[in-house]
Amino acid sequence: MRLVLWERMQHCQNSERSEKGEEQLMEKRNLVYVKYRDHVLFRNADPSQFRPSVREVVGWLLGETEDVLCLCYERAIERLPFEKPSEQGIIILKSDVLEMTELDVKETPICKIAMK
Repeated sequence: MRLVLWERMQHCQNSERSEKGEEQLMEKRNLVYVKYRDHVLFRNADPSQFRPSVREVVGWLLGETEDVLCLCYERAIERLPFEKPSEQGIIILKSDVLEMTELDVKETPICKIAMK
């Protein structure tokens, strides 16, 4: 199932890339703030003592399905000729999203994002 979701997002991105230049695709991606519940791994401990961790991330929305969001939080502005795609990001289950806000970088100082 995980592979099917990823393939759907890749298909969406590839069809957009063929219709538009990659630069336009990067501009189209929305910058978002997401607060979400993350899984917690425990080992040799009482499971009743643990709760999901609440985390937050700011990144570009690369794609989504009805079940997941795919965010990129680090990317190269210009790739070197020998460089492979090097985006770094996270896939979050929508059922774990507590809050999601689209950010307008021109109107949202970075310190307000960090202090949210």
